[in-house]
Amino acid sequence: MPPLPPAEPRRGVLQTAAPRKSIDSIEVSATGSWSKHPQLYMQRVYCALESSRKCVATWTCNGTAFAVLDIPAFEEEILTVYFKGIRFHSFARILNGYGFKRAKRKDGTAYDFQHPQFRRGNWKNLPRLAPKRKPVEEVMEKRVEDLTILCGELQKNLKEMRNEIGRLLQEEEEEEQHEERQRRAAQAERGHHRDDDEEEEEDGEDDEDDEDDEDEGASVASSS
Repeated sequence: MPPLPPAEPRRGVLQTAAPRKSIDSIEVSATGSWSKHPQLYMQRVYCALESSRKCVATWTCNGTAFAVLDIPAFEEEILTVYFKGIRFHSFARILNGYGFKRAKRKDGTAYDFQHPQFRRGNWKNLPRLAPKRKPVEEVMEKRVEDLTILCGELQKNLKEMRNEIGRLLQEEEEEEQHEERQRRAAQAERGHHRDDDEEEEEDGEDDEDDEDDEDEGASVASSS
């Protein structure tokens, strides 16, 4: 576990005792930057506990919890040095936000704090500890999840609509092309019939001319 310097003491508060260990340079505090890196707060608590005098704060015998035995000394020696001088009740409230269970001892002057992941010698589990999520945050996350699903469905429907519109436009274009081909074919057919009629008319006129010539020739012959 790398060594870290303690936080600077708050102005106007006398530092009465120096910790036996230094704490890693994790720049966190109970009221400020630690909220941006909540997993670091538990590391600071662990280091502060390890450096505390046994008569002030210490692990329980089985190491599954720790006890604050002397609250005034804990505030002066630990909270002032490592947590910028917050009061004990604020410290306890923060631990409650992380899911710690607090139990008051029979003498009424000491408190035990217990968390399944916060145990002596279990440094690697500290990053897993995070503040309990607020109901509002859970609701907002659920809303975001629902909106994400809805957005995906809308995008899918939009894609299907675009495909359907494209298909209809293609069918309409093909139908227009088919009608245009039919129209042109009909025009061509009408033009062909018109040419045939004109040819028949011309042939008829030629036949009439021939008949007239024959009649005229016959008349001339009979006159002779």
